[in-house]
Amino acid sequence: MLKRWRVWVDQLPQQKLIERRQARAFQAIVLGLFVIAVFGVISSVFIFLAFPATADSFKQLLMAMAAYSIMGIGSAIALHQVRHDALQRAAIIVSASIQLMLLIGYAVVGILRENSTYGFVFFTIPLIISALLNNRKVLIINAAISIAIVVTVGVLESAGILQPIDMIESFWVIFVTLTIGIISQALLVERFGSSLHMEIYNLLQREDEAQQLHNLLEQKVVERNQSLQQALDEIAQREHVLQQALDELQVSQTIVSQLNIPVIPVLPRVLIAPLIGEMAAAHAQSLKNDIFAAIERVYAHTIILDITGVSLIDQVVAETIIQIAKASHLLGTQTILVGLRPEVATALVNLNLQANMVKNYLTLEKAMQPLLQPHVRRAA
Repeated sequence: MLKRWRVWVDQLPQQKLIERRQARAFQAIVLGLFVIAVFGVISSVFIFLAFPATADSFKQLLMAMAAYSIMGIGSAIALHQVRHDALQRAAIIVSASIQLMLLIGYAVVGILRENSTYGFVFFTIPLIISALLNNRKVLIINAAISIAIVVTVGVLESAGILQPIDMIESFWVIFVTLTIGIISQALLVERFGSSLHMEIYNLLQREDEAQQLHNLLEQKVVERNQSLQQALDEIAQREHVLQQALDELQVSQTIVSQLNIPVIPVLPRVLIAPLIGEMAAAHAQSLKNDIFAAIERVYAHTIILDITGVSLIDQVVAETIIQIAKASHLLGTQTILVGLRPEVATALVNLNLQANMVKNYLTLEKAMQPLLQPHVRRAA
């Protein structure tokens, strides 16, 4: 039975965590007020039966039963609203029922008597409920209504419009009333304090989790920055090495470009020019000038262009070979190509090199054999 009761109490419709906790605390307060109202009705009946029956005591009994019944009915309606996800409406209903209970009670017994002040503790119940739900508007309205009840009843009683009844002056009447008020206050303060403590605890816990997450994020940022800095250092080092290699390559290209291809006399009136590596336009012009100058100097009848060492035959190299061949032909000098490859031959044909202007051999040895025969015969 108790287990089912706990399950029923915990089954609240509120989805948000804060609203669910407020609803659980408010539900406990409403249930407590309902129990107190039932106890108030029963105790009022026993007090009436314990003292001599008079017209005023009967009126006091009816007033007490009506006041506690209003609080009990209001608590029951408020509980129904809490169970249907209407927390603010439930707070307004239970506050209004308590205000109405106080209005009826003080309208009957009066507010200017000394023994009527012990009921003032009930005025704080709507205020604590409003504070528990963090509703400033309802709190201000409840405070204004409480002040209005006291002022209105006091003014009407002073003017003689309200005629208070003679209350049963007994220790037990005061004891029961104060006990109900103190229990109500204790219930509200306990629920309010527990809810406040839980909120503060959760806030501190979230703050601690946020600080831990912040520290973890800072650590990850530091690690990422370190990794990024290491990567940047490696990239900078590689760029430095690459720049050094490029500088060395540029120096090498400069040195190579400054070197003239030698035009070597291998036999009387026979010259050989070995072409090596890549050839720029300026380098090609220098080569042509050197070859033409050597042909004119030794009256060469043959110039051998050894292109075996040329890594790339581009348009510059092909045009240089054609120009040397045509100019040499006009000067009466025969041009021999050594190391001619098929792609080179195709490029030369596409550039309109006439076949009778050059001879070609695969190797320098084969190119030299026809040139050496006249010298061999003379020696013989």
